[in-house]
Order: sequence, then structure tokens, then C-alpha cells
Amino acid sequence: MPRVLSHVVVGVIYRPPSADHRLMTAHILDCLEIWIVTRQHPQSGVILSGDFNKLRDGAILAYPLKQVVRSPARGSAILDKIYTNLQDWYEQPVILPNIGRSDHNAVVMRTALTSKRQ
Repeated sequence: MPRVLSHVVVGVIYRPPSADHRLMTAHILDCLEIWIVTRQHPQSGVILSGDFNKLRDGAILAYPLKQVVRSPARGSAILDKIYTNLQDWYEQPVILPNIGRSDHNAVVMRTALTSKRQ
């Protein structure tokens, strides 16, 4: 873990296609800001991953987190995403074959041997 970080928060999210995007986004940001990161551990790294099902992500990107998945993992859609403020510490995510009977391919993000910040 980079010394500049006090903690790393990892969240896994599934947004049902019918879920209200405003409520979902508000819940995600509330969890980050109030309960987990900002107030108690402002120097935290954040990794949010999961199936976001076309969630409007402007507020998450403004948090600021960067969405780092660039290839589709389900058909031609990029629904499985990773939002992070640690992109300089990880390689670009890769898409692997699906696991079991899932109709989504696996998305894997590996740590970089050296930071791109150096």
C-alpha cells in the first residue's frame, strides 16, 4: 500500500437495471463521505467495482473518482466498471472469460510494480 494512504476502501456494487440512478448515486456518495472515508480517513484510497448497469456517473466522477474500465465485459456494453482514485497504482484492467454461467466476463485490475507517479 502506498505510504501516502491511510486506508483503502473497497466497495462492490450491483445496481439493478430498474433502480433509480439518483438514489443509487446519492447512497454511494453518502457511504463514501459520511460513513467511511472523508470524515474519518481523508487520505483514503477508494476502489468501487461492480455491475453499474448504465448508472449516470457524473457525481461519482466528480467525487473525484476515475472510471478505468475501457473494454466491454457483457456483449458490447461497459456495465462492469471500476471507479478509483488509485489509478496510478494499478495496471489498466483486463477482461477475462466469464466465470461459471455468468453472462458477464470477469474484470481484473492488478497492482503495478511501480507507481506511474514516480
